[in-house]
Amino acid sequence: MKQLTLADEIVVLMLRDDTGEIEPARADCAHIAIAGGILMELSLLGRIDTDLSSLFIIDRNPVGDEFLDSVLRDIAAEPMKRPSAWWIEQYVRHNGDVSRTVLGRLVEAGILRAGLMSFDPQLLNIILVIAKMLA
Repeated sequence: MKQLTLADEIVVLMLRDDTGEIEPARADCAHIAIAGGILMELSLLGRIDTDLSSLFIIDRNPVGDEFLDSVLRDIAAEPMKRPSAWWIEQYVRHNGDVSRTVLGRLVEAGILRAGLMSFDPQLLNIILVIAKMLA
């Protein structure tokens, strides 16, 4: 990861400092914001655009980021032009947890670190906690 994408930045901003988690009550909004950030990043990179009714590809060339390139391929593979809201819904509801993918990218880049926290004495859950930026 050369630099943070909008989706990466949104995740970092939404994480609680004390737990390293996205507030459960805000998770639905977080997923929508992250999916929107992915589309906005592709737009800023000149790969997609929208009109009043649909989102469409203007440049199919990869951007050099595996995650963004996979989203670009998904959009290119869709036979019908769809509105931005449809794409956001796809990434929130049907393509798994985009937040988890972005969190994984941030851990891989060394911006976040994975840790264990016990929420229940019988069950350990992996959470992500904010780490200091690498110098």
